[in-house]
This record gives sequence, C-alpha cells and structure tokens, in this order.
Amino acid sequence: MKRANATPSLPPAARLIGVVLVLLLAAALGIPVMSGGGGGPTPAPIVRDDAREPNQPSDAARAPELVEPRRESRSAGDRTAPAAPPTRSTPVAPSTAATDPLADLRALINGQVSGEMVTATAQVHRILSDDDDGSRHQRFLIAVGRDGRRTLTVKVSHNIDLAPRVPLEEGDTVTIRGQFEFNDLGGVLHWTHHDPDRRREGGWIEHNGRRYE
Repeated sequence: MKRANATPSLPPAARLIGVVLVLLLAAALGIPVMSGGGGGPTPAPIVRDDAREPNQPSDAARAPELVEPRRESRSAGDRTAPAAPPTRSTPVAPSTAATDPLADLRALINGQVSGEMVTATAQVHRILSDDDDGSRHQRFLIAVGRDGRRTLTVKVSHNIDLAPRVPLEEGDTVTIRGQFEFNDLGGVLHWTHHDPDRRREGGWIEHNGRRYE
C-alpha cells in the first residue's frame, strides 16, 4: 500500500546533473570538496592560520629545513667593502726639546726656578776667563734669546777639576746637561760633570760629537 504524502525521488539523470553543477560551482569558487556518505558533495572545512592554537609553531618554524633562505643578487659594482673596524686612536704632542731645544731652559728662567736639572742646546755667545778660586771652572755664555738688540744669555760654569776642558770657540753649538740656578743676570748652569761620589745624577757637555763629563 502506497503512502499518500511520500516525496517523489529524482531520476538518476537529474541527480547526476545536480552533482556536476555543484562540482563546477565549487571549482569556480576555489572551494575543495569531498564526497560524503550522504550521496552529495560536501565542502571541505577551511582552516585559517589565525585559528592555530596560541604558541603553536608555524610550519616554517617546525620545519626550518623546508624554508629556502632569501638570497639577494648583487652585481660587482653594487658590492661595497666592509667598513674598517674603528681604531681607536690617541694623539702625541711633539717634544718641546725637538721643536725648541731651549724651551725647558727658558721655562726655568721665566719661572725663576732654581735647582732643576735641564738639557739645552745653544750657541756659545762669549768665552769668559776661567774661575780659579777653589775648584777650577771653565766659563762661557750661551745665547738663550734676544730682547731688542740685547742678547739674553746664561752663564755656564764647567768644573775642569772633575771633567775635561771643552775646546770651544764663539759661535760653536753645544748641548749641555746641568743644574740651573736663577739670578738677576739670567742664571747659571753648573754641575755639568759626573758625580764623583755617584750619589746623584751627573751632567755633561757635548761638542762636535764628543761628550765631556
């Protein structure tokens, strides 16, 4: 006995046409489909990247070997040499003795300082007579500057009982190491010889490549 309200079933040809239409529509929209057990095509679920669980690594993080590193191609003209490492560096001032061989002696004169050992290179301005009172001293003046037409000088008192006499002439250049004593006339350089007791620094006079001490 037939039911009065039964839904009429579609003929097989009509069902096939419906399936084809669904497949064509899914292909046009880019929706993957899979066949379900109900006889009709069922769209496959779409998984979005933002639906991933928190702190879940991405595919690239889970499989770094699958990620191709990006390479930049540069022509030879675009390559620049790496910057040189910073050098640190500190400046050294030139020695005053090299630029002005009288600078140290002038500083003692200007400061009226006495008792300091100093080295100076200067010209012999005048030869003086020897001082024979007590220990004998060879005496001469060296030029240390000018004040108008007046030549500023310092006297050198060289003990020739402890050191050889220096064969000097006016105009010769000498380098002297001695102890400076300031006075109203400019000052005196003495102790231009060795210390016979070897208790302190000695001095010397250099002239024509020879040292007298």
